[in-house]
Amino acid sequence: MVTTTAWLALLVVCAAASNRSCPSGGAGFIQRTTNVILRSAASSDESSAAIFSPKDGGEGRACRGASVSDNNPAHYTVVPGLTDLDACKAACINTQGCRGIEFIPGRCEVWTRAAGIEASAAVAGFTCLVYGTAPASDFAAVDGAVDRACRGASAGDNSAEYFTVSSGLSLGECRQECRNTAACVGIEHHSSGRCEVWTRVAGIGASAQVAGYQCYRYVRNMISTTSSTTTTSSASEAENAQFLIQATFGPTLEDLQQIGLTSYEQWLRDQMMLPSSLHRAYYRQRVAPRPKMPGSEMRSGKPVSKCQPGSRWVNHAILKSDENSPIKVMGGVLFVDGSFRSDIDLAYSGNGLKMPSPCTDTPLDEWVSNGRTCASYASIMSWHCKSSGWKENGYCQQTCFDAGYGYEADDCSPGWASLEYEGFICEVKEERVGSWVELSTQRDCGSSLKAMVVPAVWKRNAGQLNELLQLSSLTPGVLLLKEHPSSCNLGDIIESDIENPGQFYMLDQRLELKDQSSESAADQCGEVPRTFLNEKTCTLKRGCSSWTRTQVQLTLNVSTLDTFSRVGGRHVYAVTKLRPTSPPCGNISRWKLLSSTITTTQVASHATTCQMGDVGGGWELVRRTNNNLFPQTDKLVGTDMRGLSHTDPLGESFSVRFDEADFDEFLLATGDCQRWMIMKKTEVLGWYENQNRLIIKSHISSTPYNATMYRRQYNREDPWLTFGDHDHCKALYVANNLDPACDSGDLGTLHKGLNVFIRRIGTTPTTTQTLLITPTHLSTAAADALRDKLTAEQGQGWLRDIDATCSDVPPGAIVQVGEDYFQHVHLDEYNVYDFTDWAAKHPGGSQKIKQWRDRGYMLEFPSWHDMSRWETGDAAKYVKPLLVGKLGAQINFQSLPQPLQTQDMSVVLGTSNVKLVSNQYICDGGFFHPGSYALSLGTGNWDAESCRKQLLSDPSCSTEWFGLSKTNGHCWCVPAGSDCTRHWYWDGAYGTYQVRQDYAEVCRSPGEVANAPHLGHQYIFRHGGEGNYVDYHVDAQYGLAEWEMERYAKSSVWTMQALYAKDQLRQRIAWALSQIFVCSTRGANHDERSELWTNYYDIFVRNAFSSFRDVLQEVTHSPIMADYLSYKRSRSFDSAKTFPDENFAREVMQLFTIGLWQLNDDGSRKLSATGQHIPTYSQDNIRDFARVMTGFDEQVQRSNFEDSGSSNLIDPMRIRVEWHDRYPKPDLHGNFLGDGLPLCSDLPARQFLEKGAKYVFKGTAHATSGGLTIGSGSSLYAALCASTDGSGCNFKRSIELTSTLACDAAECEVNALQVVNVEGALYEYVPPACVHMFFFNGRAVRKGGRSYPWTHKCANPNARVAGISCCDGCKNRTYRWMQDEGYTCENANVTWPDMYVRRCNKDTWWRNEKWCQLACWQAGVGYDGDDCSMGAWKAARVCKYERETETLAPQSGAFPIQVGLFPTTCLRTRSSPLPQKATLRKSWTPTV
Repeated sequence: MVTTTAWLALLVVCAAASNRSCPSGGAGFIQRTTNVILRSAASSDESSAAIFSPKDGGEGRACRGASVSDNNPAHYTVVPGLTDLDACKAACINTQGCRGIEFIPGRCEVWTRAAGIEASAAVAGFTCLVYGTAPASDFAAVDGAVDRACRGASAGDNSAEYFTVSSGLSLGECRQECRNTAACVGIEHHSSGRCEVWTRVAGIGASAQVAGYQCYRYVRNMISTTSSTTTTSSASEAENAQFLIQATFGPTLEDLQQIGLTSYEQWLRDQMMLPSSLHRAYYRQRVAPRPKMPGSEMRSGKPVSKCQPGSRWVNHAILKSDENSPIKVMGGVLFVDGSFRSDIDLAYSGNGLKMPSPCTDTPLDEWVSNGRTCASYASIMSWHCKSSGWKENGYCQQTCFDAGYGYEADDCSPGWASLEYEGFICEVKEERVGSWVELSTQRDCGSSLKAMVVPAVWKRNAGQLNELLQLSSLTPGVLLLKEHPSSCNLGDIIESDIENPGQFYMLDQRLELKDQSSESAADQCGEVPRTFLNEKTCTLKRGCSSWTRTQVQLTLNVSTLDTFSRVGGRHVYAVTKLRPTSPPCGNISRWKLLSSTITTTQVASHATTCQMGDVGGGWELVRRTNNNLFPQTDKLVGTDMRGLSHTDPLGESFSVRFDEADFDEFLLATGDCQRWMIMKKTEVLGWYENQNRLIIKSHISSTPYNATMYRRQYNREDPWLTFGDHDHCKALYVANNLDPACDSGDLGTLHKGLNVFIRRIGTTPTTTQTLLITPTHLSTAAADALRDKLTAEQGQGWLRDIDATCSDVPPGAIVQVGEDYFQHVHLDEYNVYDFTDWAAKHPGGSQKIKQWRDRGYMLEFPSWHDMSRWETGDAAKYVKPLLVGKLGAQINFQSLPQPLQTQDMSVVLGTSNVKLVSNQYICDGGFFHPGSYALSLGTGNWDAESCRKQLLSDPSCSTEWFGLSKTNGHCWCVPAGSDCTRHWYWDGAYGTYQVRQDYAEVCRSPGEVANAPHLGHQYIFRHGGEGNYVDYHVDAQYGLAEWEMERYAKSSVWTMQALYAKDQLRQRIAWALSQIFVCSTRGANHDERSELWTNYYDIFVRNAFSSFRDVLQEVTHSPIMADYLSYKRSRSFDSAKTFPDENFAREVMQLFTIGLWQLNDDGSRKLSATGQHIPTYSQDNIRDFARVMTGFDEQVQRSNFEDSGSSNLIDPMRIRVEWHDRYPKPDLHGNFLGDGLPLCSDLPARQFLEKGAKYVFKGTAHATSGGLTIGSGSSLYAALCASTDGSGCNFKRSIELTSTLACDAAECEVNALQVVNVEGALYEYVPPACVHMFFFNGRAVRKGGRSYPWTHKCANPNARVAGISCCDGCKNRTYRWMQDEGYTCENANVTWPDMYVRRCNKDTWWRNEKWCQLACWQAGVGYDGDDCSMGAWKAARVCKYERETETLAPQSGAFPIQVGLFPTTCLRTRSSPLPQKATLRKSWTPTV
């Protein structure tokens, strides 16, 4: 493919040679037409020839007359309310004698001074343009001019001989100084007034980036004095037009005149130096929707505070967003949705209206003769009322008005002054005073309609503001606040004279998006993740939350699934009733506990053994919870929260379904048996509420008595029975409610949990009660093998995964293990998955999946579905990639699938830096109460994380403490310097939060600019919330349907940039690249959204002049492309048990890069020796590259961009290592990816101290863990602390060692490093890129700690993947038959002396398994190679820091470690016989 540089060179050659049809691959491949296309800012003939040239640079300049101080109002006329520069230009064109314009959004000055605009002044935000037909300037910008200082032959060539210096000159005066200097070749000007007039003979050949400077070449002089490489082209105007047609989206007259003053090459250079006009930025600047939901529900942006610059105020009292809202007019006051909007002026003028007058309803004469009336044809009036004839004659005046098509200035309404009304707003035609609005007393607006006109906001008693507000006009009737008032005491109504004296305006709250694209983003806490795209822009900021780094373990139970549902809106379920289809032998299999025997003489819980009084026998434990109450959200019979049935009596909770069981009595007891009572089933399950119920007996009474019971609402079948009863002692523990000696607190916590038992009356008391289950008939060997494995893994609880060597065991087999029964189930049974995406695509409708949210989060696989639907169908594509984990497992927050790692989830699950320290008391700082110093976030409920972020922007607030109302979410500020550890007072409606002071990365996102209030609300922008509310009421209505409004934004933004962006060359190349890397809304969905698509297109805008590799890298990491070509969450076969997606791997070769056939240099296809075309790739290459593309997943969901559900479709994707294929991957030429990199095993020890070693800041010690702690005397400490004055560390986001450092103390004792702790800050060492050999002479190892048998694997002895342990001695292991017979290794000499004669080293199976290893060795019949002189086996970790890694084989230069080979039980390896015994024995157990 032609590179960008070659393409530009070809463009120059083609244009210079007047080549009308450039060769394929050059400029011609994006040429659409050879006709000259004139881009025009206005439609009039006069405007097409008009030229607006910037005065002294234009931007940031205010126009002046003869001098900088000459701003006589007689020089210009003010046109208010214009928000668009082009509209201001049009006003100039239409004004006789216009000499130029001064523009700031909301204000346009049309200058008519006869001598024109001769000077300008530096004023931020203003633009000054001179109007005329002459060329804009005889000076050409050098490298874009702005922030460029002139140089000679190179950027470092700045000899004082090249120029003369003057001071106090404007840019225009500096240019004139050049014109007056015969040898001038250009100027350099600084905003301070410094002017350099350059006279270097060879001209200005380069520039350097220096803020505040501008550099220009004097074009007219250069035409005759410079070399041919910089002179203007002698091409004709037609040739110049041809060049611009190829390089832009069509030239304007100004473009043609400008290019006539420079060379093609210089034009290209200047275009390449212009900043990128990003489509995403253009879109974001022009969105300002109304937030129609509580702030806590908004996932994008936040409401603009009324005191914040850019807040919008409107004169009309009814908005289009008020449609469907209740309206009430009572006592001369107008309310909408319960909020005050305006007083009603009986004279109407205050509301900006005329007094209504009676209207006629006269039909046409022919209608009268045919019996027609206006009312009978009201439904078709729209066409008639708009016709000129009807308007002239006033036909059907009242009916036209009622239908919303009234004639100009008509008000046929009854008027607001006489109205007493309560109903609903049906339709608002326009947002302006006097516009038609339709009301109805019916919510559905089906009848009882009333037509009115929109009144202006007005107040009888105005009140006085304490300060003058700085406001500007956006459009007629709409104002914007320009500056933050010194004290925010604004109400929702203000008064301003900017348009009319004494006019009132109400707050029209809008959404604010913050800037996370520029350098100013570093001053605020951001959420943008660090990626390859922005890592060089990332900085550290203290006081921000680092929730994405926090290491928090979660238990994957029903409570957690409920949190995923309530907080994240996700459908996360455990899947059940999957049918096993393959035998459980020879691979990993899963087994479920079916039942357990319940003792009756000790009836509390299996976890806590205790004795109760005379309760009788026959009791069966059906429910237990440890140390807590049963959840009040429990709505299903016989189960815990939302119906999950825990069948493991040894687990944290236990419950089986008992609602249909045949029983008569309940026994309710605390876990320690101290409190209990027996009741009849009918008493418990009856319909009662706070009633006396009969208790047969209890721990306080052996005779029946009554006690008040409390039934939870709607749960008549639930035997929860007031274990706490709203902090009152009743029923279970107080006879007749009179016992004063009741516990303080809930019984579940005080008495080791709560238990429920059931029995039938007359049940014979027995010691056990067993459920009859028939085990599967298996061979003795198979049953023993399964039994031994299940016993060995009893630590897994009721659901166990084993790896058994057996045969002839059918799927679904049942095995008895002691008194328990286990059944083989599907390997995915009770796995937890995020089913949200599948719900949207389920062929039977989303409710088929969503229903399980209210059924205990246990999704049952339908029995009528073939298992292939789960194994290889859509489930493998949409469900299995979002595996959360095994039910009951401990998982890390960071390992959750991306859609679950949200900020709200981090706060609720405890991974946020925000900590609730008091649930009822308020820190008052010693001197204030809520309300004082309260910082309002606007209307709506706010969560803790949003409140914390807002407080960081107010310097008067503490960044460590804040409060939040539990009733309405009001966020209040604790004054800076307050001590919340001493001053508290009670208020049950509030809670106090503490924020840990932590560091976080603040990174940038290209194009993520703040929205610009002065540009209004032009495009649809979704910002989350219930139903994903959309404000379709944009400022400029185009008569489009809502679905059209959602889709037109993308094409509108593209068109505006194509026509008006200054960087035309960049935009044209971006368009060409977008035709190669095609992505469609039909395949990637989200057609109704805009920002994610403009962000994707900006890949080509930003990289138009970059390398092709940069483009391909960004496209590959784009979540939009990953959705379109289906490789997002494509996983390795090891991870997903399915082959990786091949779509992108194929298209990246076929469509994006090399194509189907190998080509010669001239583009013809290469031929093989047999004359066949040679393909570029094969199916094997596709499979290999598909493995390369595994592991891609979205970044963590965040806010501040257009909401797309729980997805992050903006930031470049991340690689999830656990999903990525780890096997070698060939390239197209028979080599392997990674060839040329050093072997990791060849890297020297303590590489982390070598020059060039890189460290990345990972957070503070409380946010994560691990790391080697180094002292202040270390050279590495000095490099990472980076203290500038010795008073404290100045931590950086990343640090690279500039020289090799000497080791110090603990650093000298370790060979490798992962994390280092410097004063509580954790830096991760980033090792250099290297490769591991896939084939090696390995060692068999097993994962350390409580691990499963299948964690045995072959490890590379030269890889640093293992931790260090000291271990020695031998074990005495036994198997099931010995346990059943009561034999142990220790008592075998008495109970089984034959063991030493026929077993130990005499038996092959014993030798392989090393049963009773220590006892056999002590008896002299030990196994070959054993040395058990150290006695019983013992082990301890001896790492010098957490997660220290080492190699199994010693390395050159490494810290010496004496190594020996040890028995399987110590090293957990299957290794060769022992060498001579080592003094210090160390083994390595993998940590991955």
